[in-house]
Amino acid sequence: MNRDAVWITGVGTATPLGLSFDDFADALLAGTSGIGPITRFDAGKHTCKIAGCLPDIPCPPGWYAPDFAVRSDWEQVFLWTALQALNSAGLW
Repeated sequence: MNRDAVWITGVGTATPLGLSFDDFADALLAGTSGIGPITRFDAGKHTCKIAGCLPDIPCPPGWYAPDFAVRSDWEQVFLWTALQALNSAGLW
């Protein structure tokens, strides 16, 4: 077996263009920008008031919403994309 071989079995995405691979790909192919006004905090004191921000990540099906909500933003992104990849691979 080739030790450098890589298998991609599923895809999960979380980008300013969408929270699913299909949404991301459609927006990318349409030339849509994911850059917009910062809405997660008051950017009034900052020079830059635009960014590529992620949309709110919904609680994944089968998860208890309050438990998911107490996780950090990065944990939510990781869980969301990992579960999407498992679903895409037909494993969840």
